[in-house]
Amino acid sequence: MKVRRIEWACVIALAMQLPADAGEPPYDLVANPDGLPVVHLGAAAIDSIGSGISDRNMVLAGRIEEAYQSGRYGTPGHRKSRKNALAALLYNAESTFSLVCAMALQSDAIYTTSEADLHEAFSARFRNPGTYPVLNLKEARTGAGAFLFRFDLSRPEVREITIGGLRMGGWTEDVLLDGRDVRAAMVEMHTFSHEKVVVVYEEVSGGSILQFEVMEDGIPVLVSVVEDIRGQYVRKFGLHTASAMVIWSSVANGIDPPPEGRRLIGSAMYFPELKVKLPWFLPDIGFGDLRRFDFPDPLLTRAAVNDLRERAYDWLEFTGPMRFANWDGEGDIPAAIISRYPDW
Repeated sequence: MKVRRIEWACVIALAMQLPADAGEPPYDLVANPDGLPVVHLGAAAIDSIGSGISDRNMVLAGRIEEAYQSGRYGTPGHRKSRKNALAALLYNAESTFSLVCAMALQSDAIYTTSEADLHEAFSARFRNPGTYPVLNLKEARTGAGAFLFRFDLSRPEVREITIGGLRMGGWTEDVLLDGRDVRAAMVEMHTFSHEKVVVVYEEVSGGSILQFEVMEDGIPVLVSVVEDIRGQYVRKFGLHTASAMVIWSSVANGIDPPPEGRRLIGSAMYFPELKVKLPWFLPDIGFGDLRRFDFPDPLLTRAAVNDLRERAYDWLEFTGPMRFANWDGEGDIPAAIISRYPDW
């Protein structure tokens, strides 16, 4: 497999050279057969790393504002210019997912954290620390191209956490999974349309993570894939197996966004042969296997968001106190992703 390095020192697996079923089972992050050092990321480390990413995103926003006012994206104030400036941020900003990829795709150490370590970041420090299943999370590990979650299943009561102004609940209950009676952790998540779904986790779950670049309309697109998922399901009009999560973004040229009309950015969950069973008098509905959800936001502290609001960049709008407006995907799903999941 050929590899090359990009920002964050992520290893890029060139998936176009891999067969569709390529990939070993997820690396055993508990047995740790290679004896990698295990690095615990406590609350102080989480805060330090997240604050560093937030600072870099703020510097990026300032550079884009200077370029915008200089006319780099067109006449300041025009709709197209504002759209280009926003795209410059959208295609360059760093998210929590960027950090997860960096940790997952290196083989020097295994990183571990837990709900206790993440609580302050999720509840008060950052506006959008990510879509981690933080509630009842006993331990999360990542490294060597894999991730693993272990949950505390002893708390049946509903507990809530507010992330980015959206409230999510978590609890445990007994469910039937693949013919097995299993105690599982339930965590509410919000879809692209901000409807709630429940993600179901067995006591131990995990999978593998890889990244690759493809060319689409002459523009390189970076694709991040979470696959080989085990022990995770989504409950919405039934219980569905989540086989993969895919996030993609056209690669920008510095603070110049990809050419308009050839911008691709988005994220989706893959459910093989997903169908919703409706009452007998209505036809069953077949859905596409790739289900869209929100593209990861730039990671920012709450203080940084308030600072951005005070700067009042006319190309950056807000909805609610902590959420960006018009932070949506662009373009169709890249052909390489559809090819990788031929049931689409």
